[in-house]
This record gives sequence, C-alpha cells and structure tokens, in this order.
Amino acid sequence: MKKITKLQKISLIVLGVLVLVGLGFYFNQRVLAQTTGAVLPTPTIQDQVFPGGVIFSWKVSKKDVYGFRIARRTAGVKNYKTIAIFNPDPVGYAHISDGGFYTDLTVLKGRTYVYFITTFDRQGNESSAATSTITAQ
Repeated sequence: MKKITKLQKISLIVLGVLVLVGLGFYFNQRVLAQTTGAVLPTPTIQDQVFPGGVIFSWKVSKKDVYGFRIARRTAGVKNYKTIAIFNPDPVGYAHISDGGFYTDLTVLKGRTYVYFITTFDRQGNESSAATSTITAQ
C-alpha cells in the first residue's frame, strides 16, 4: 500500500471542503427558489406562421429576468417538451434583453401545435406561461 504524503492529505482536505461548499451553494439556491415566491413577468408573444415553420417573438416588462424557456406540444397531447432555453447572460442581469425570438422549423404541415414561453430568474422561479396555438402550413 502506497503512503500518502502530507501535501496529498492537504489537497484531499481542500478538495473535500470545496465539494461541500459547492453542494451547500447548490442546495441553498434550490431552497431559495422554492421559498422566495418571486413573481416574474409573463411574456407577451406574437407568432408568424410560414410554410415549413413558425417564428415567435416575445417581450417582457421587467428587467430582472435571467432567461426564457420555450416548450411545445402537439394539440391533443398533454405533455410539453422544452425545445429551447435562452440564458443570454450567464454572469448576471446586465445584458438581458426585454424579449427575443425563436424560429421552429420542425413543424409538420397541417399539424396543430401549442407553444408556451416562460421567463425565469437566477433562483429558478418561473413565470406563468404565455401560450400560442398554431397550425403549420
């Protein structure tokens, strides 16, 4: 069995502390997300359907939004599937826009889809969904 040096012991202790601090931060953020009850703005969306796709644009009224989530389901199906997450500024709120756009080119002609767009903050709070129903051309 190989003997562990003093430097290796110190390195393992430091690594363990860093892991514990990281886990503590992660769980603290999850608890904050569940307890802050922050009210985030629901986006206002517009859609434009064209042959083979749809373009969505949206706006929000507050600047403390960290990102946007877009989900889609086929009409008649219960579950939505997230198709895009926008987090334009991973460092903070400084460059978050008050809206954005997304183009979905995966639609099938004649099929009806329901989309929703939500905003979220750094703590994981999510707004109510703005919805749009389209029939692909």
